[in-house]
Amino acid sequence: MHHSSRRVLVTGASGFIGAAVVRHLAASGDRPYVLLRPTSSLQRLGPALAACTAVTLDLADEAGLSRALADIQPTHCIHLAWYAVPGSYHHASQNLDFLALSAYLVRALAAAGCERFVGIGTCFEYDTRYGYLQEGLTPLAPLNLYAASKATFHQYAQQFPQMRPLWLRLFYQYGPYESAQRLVPAVITRLLRDERVETTAGEQVRDYLHVEDVASAVCAAMDSDLTGAVNIGSGVPCRVTDLIAAIEALLGKTHLVARGALHYNPADPMFICASNQRLRQATSWQPRYTLQSGLQHVIDWWRAASHDPRESPL
Repeated sequence: MHHSSRRVLVTGASGFIGAAVVRHLAASGDRPYVLLRPTSSLQRLGPALAACTAVTLDLADEAGLSRALADIQPTHCIHLAWYAVPGSYHHASQNLDFLALSAYLVRALAAAGCERFVGIGTCFEYDTRYGYLQEGLTPLAPLNLYAASKATFHQYAQQFPQMRPLWLRLFYQYGPYESAQRLVPAVITRLLRDERVETTAGEQVRDYLHVEDVASAVCAAMDSDLTGAVNIGSGVPCRVTDLIAAIEALLGKTHLVARGALHYNPADPMFICASNQRLRQATSWQPRYTLQSGLQHVIDWWRAASHDPRESPL
């Protein structure tokens, strides 16, 4: 599927989700323009970088950004750049910086004639007490500064209808190159080293999707006629304890996890799951991975990565 006439700009291209999106675009025959900060690690992009046009630029450089956009004249933009340091991003003041940078980016893209803007939101924009979360139906009640900044940016981007703005609310992702502090890699890497793993009782229900399936969903949504908010999730509820049990079974190690050793975080909702009907009805998107095959893929990746010092946890 070659889209020679379109020019897709991806911000945050070196991140966990950004790199997966770039790898997907490159595999589909696109030659994406990737916006990379001077300090970005290119490790997650790997060989896909050769199929990209790299633009080294900090989003805070407004003059540089305007010049780059005039030069590239992107027809599409997938805006993934945001502050996402695990453990701190929910309440970080950097969310306000990225809200301002993103607002400027949208204005500059509109001026450069961009035809399709894809913004990345979060399931935490919703009032999570409602169980299955559905676009346009479930009320919004952002839980933290991160979610509030995203929800605010969504409202802003909607004011540029000429760019057919699309707002993708992501749920829970896992996959290769995920930050080692996060749940799936933390459990896998500790079990691989035969270390004890302390978790909560794990009754929380979550919606997990392999990052490559997230990337293919982002691209399918971009290529559709959808505008406004669209959930990107599996639509399959999964208890955290069952996710961990699946990893234990795949590794054949069932005696190292201490469930209930940690208290629940009171700010953590007990049930978060996407309704993904909007996405499925408007596109032919199908996930490639089941939870089993997806977790096996990640386990295989960590096993291979642990032998290569360059692939140390990110």
